[in-house]
Amino acid sequence: MFTPVFGFDHEPELWERIAHIAVRQGHGLTFRLKIDDLEAAEDTIAELIDRLRYADISAGATKILIDLESVGGLDKVSLVRLRGITQDFVDTALTAANFGLISVVASSMPKDVGSVAKEGSLSFFRQEMPIWLNVATGVPSEGIAFGDYGIVHPNFSDKIIATNANAKIRYTKGLHHHVFRGYSLKEGMKYKQYHQLAQRVVDSPVYLGRDYSFGDDYTWRCANLEVSSGNLGTWVEVDMNHHLVHVAAQLPQMLTRVAAGVSATELLALEA
Repeated sequence: MFTPVFGFDHEPELWERIAHIAVRQGHGLTFRLKIDDLEAAEDTIAELIDRLRYADISAGATKILIDLESVGGLDKVSLVRLRGITQDFVDTALTAANFGLISVVASSMPKDVGSVAKEGSLSFFRQEMPIWLNVATGVPSEGIAFGDYGIVHPNFSDKIIATNANAKIRYTKGLHHHVFRGYSLKEGMKYKQYHQLAQRVVDSPVYLGRDYSFGDDYTWRCANLEVSSGNLGTWVEVDMNHHLVHVAAQLPQMLTRVAAGVSATELLALEA
């Protein structure tokens, strides 16, 4: 099912076309909001409701997607501020109308592996989790949805050709992305280095076993030379598959605890 998406950063003339499609299909629409939109919460919500009223689209058929984009490089002060304006915006939205769904989306995945030592590994804390939990535990009855960019940076584009890419495997577990880096794909064993890189993942204490997901099984078979070393696209698929399986198992457990009144601090401690 296709749901049209509109953001205030889009060309204004697109609104008429998107609203028309939403009304014609009858599946509602999604407003994708950025940080700038959150800072003027009352004005943003007022304009959003006016647009819905003009297009004769109900709030119940409308989803709000709060896209915080990349949050991995923010310092503690900036993260606290971002959590605050996100929470304030959600509170304002819930007071103003009964929207179909509100999602908080962000990513802590690094843009490249420059900060990871060659043939080393590094863990990146998933800052999107405490941001989402802060909102979700504030309104546990509303079921605020979680979203991220998987194992790619928000600015990722498959149209950009990586001219000096390194082999890498990105592995999500708990509250961290674990990035295993090889070396330049133009050097040494080139793509065949993925067999050794996969073995490093399998030997790591963060590895959850070949039966955990398709991605975990492929990693195991690559380490054991049962499949090809693949290419960059192969490992986006493999890493993303593991990530989706892991998050899909993680979120229901967390939401059950949120509904039971467990605080965000306690939840983060349990996931650590």
